[in-house]
Amino acid sequence: MIPIKLDNFWNELSIFSFERAKEMADKEKETALKTQSSHLGSSGFNWVILSTALSQLAFAEKAYTNLSFLAPKGFLRKDVNVSNNF
Repeated sequence: MIPIKLDNFWNELSIFSFERAKEMADKEKETALKTQSSHLGSSGFNWVILSTALSQLAFAEKAYTNLSFLAPKGFLRKDVNVSNNF
């Protein structure tokens, strides 16, 4: 069951659906937190840590992708927008 969820997460990242991937990771984290106190023990705690890391990874990937279209700025140079090259 866990590999299927991870597979779905990586598929969402591969199609640049960062918000959906982050939502999936956050939902799994909340589910693991609810069930951890009842019966999962340390394996549930490990899943919470992994889900948190995956959520942060999705956020970082989104931020990195959004930085690629920033305009370079320099002293005494003409500002050229990177997106004009495409």
